[in-house]
Amino acid sequence: MAFTMSSTCNSSSCDDKVLSSVKKVLARYKKPQTQELYEELVKLTREKCEELLKDSKGKEIKGVVQGRVKKYDSLKKKLGDLEEDHVKEHDLKKGLKKKLTDLENDPKYNLTEYGTLKEKVKELEGEKDPNDTPNFRDWVSNEDIYEHPEMGDLAGVRIGLYFPDDVPKVAQMIEEHFDRTWRFGTVTGGRDAIQGRNVDIQEHMNGRWRSQGPDGTDEHWEHYGYKSWQVVVKPLAKHLKLLGEKMDEKGLNSLREKMDEKGLNSLRVEIQVGTVVTQAWAEVQHNIIYKRPADFLATPAMKRMIDAINGLAITTEIMLKELVQNVELVKKEAEAQGRQRFASADEFLQWFQSTYIDQMPAEEGQRWVLNKSSAEELLFIMRLADVQFSTKYTPCPTDFKELIEESRLLQPKTETARYLDISIILRDALPYPEFIMSHFQSLYSELEALYRRESQLRRESQRSFESPLVSDFHRWLCGC
Repeated sequence: MAFTMSSTCNSSSCDDKVLSSVKKVLARYKKPQTQELYEELVKLTREKCEELLKDSKGKEIKGVVQGRVKKYDSLKKKLGDLEEDHVKEHDLKKGLKKKLTDLENDPKYNLTEYGTLKEKVKELEGEKDPNDTPNFRDWVSNEDIYEHPEMGDLAGVRIGLYFPDDVPKVAQMIEEHFDRTWRFGTVTGGRDAIQGRNVDIQEHMNGRWRSQGPDGTDEHWEHYGYKSWQVVVKPLAKHLKLLGEKMDEKGLNSLREKMDEKGLNSLRVEIQVGTVVTQAWAEVQHNIIYKRPADFLATPAMKRMIDAINGLAITTEIMLKELVQNVELVKKEAEAQGRQRFASADEFLQWFQSTYIDQMPAEEGQRWVLNKSSAEELLFIMRLADVQFSTKYTPCPTDFKELIEESRLLQPKTETARYLDISIILRDALPYPEFIMSHFQSLYSELEALYRRESQLRRESQRSFESPLVSDFHRWLCGC
């Protein structure tokens, strides 16, 4: 669509300035050198966004980052559409004012209708919401055309995330790592919710969302369509990379100077953050309904299928959110369970068997022995140390796993050893002073000797014999 001028400006000089600005933008943008500069800008921003996903406080956020430079024909059409929007708004105000004047001159005018029209005119001529996109023509008449928010998508980056709950996180990261110049916020796919109660049976089967089709007719949908978070940003030199090397202020200024030489007084990029599910759906809908492949119009059946797929996409996002919440719940439960102390040496050895030995190749697993006596000694030492010193490690799955993996205990230095006892290896890896370890081991040996003597006496006397000082203490420390 060509950009056409209307007679809506306050003066011909306004028309001339807008037309001149638009012609210059299109002429510059069509040049291959201009496209190359925007490609470079897209590359910088895309790489930074990929880094943000990988370095999210030590936890990678799953997603796909894509970039594109706006095509010349798309920009030409967009500028024409912006002019059309302005004309429509102007014609609407002009029509309402005329109708309002006609009602004022009619002695039998309807007071209710007059009041409604007056409020509508007042609303159109009143102060604009600061979050609304500025009127394009009014802006270009007084400001640099490249500074207008709608011109921020000449270079665009789209971030498609696997999980919906990650969208706010990534949006916040973008705010922190880029200089945001405009916030479009939540942007939907051109569908508006129908307000009020329907009392027309002919419209009963229509969906609750409405949009305008390519031919200007109303289209009704059951679902809201596409949704994403959109902002226009300027890259910050300290956060960017250029051709794999850290980019400094000088490098970013170099790119800015190149664009200024071409008359491109802009270093802005539009970033869209959504989910891969809705982005895939939106791409399919756009190609079938608006691009009209093979020059045919989408049939009502196609539109119903697209709407149904949209419902499935929305349902998929809901299920993914539920899945993430349940995974986090299970993680917390597993963490709480991992902090529970082993009740016995047998329980500890079974845990080591299932967690590590069963995952090893058969030959390697056969080297590890599960010695109950040394396991009881390990638990005894750790329980006693925890009572006396409140040490870092307690005899529970979480602490043992941390000690094994951080100290790489499954790769012992004594590679020549034929058999390996995990209890002894763990005991030797405990960060206790040597004299403490020696004292605990001696105490354990003495307790074991007393316990064996008690068992012998019980067998010899063939009667119940139990010493709280020995048996109970032994069972408490060893978890028996």
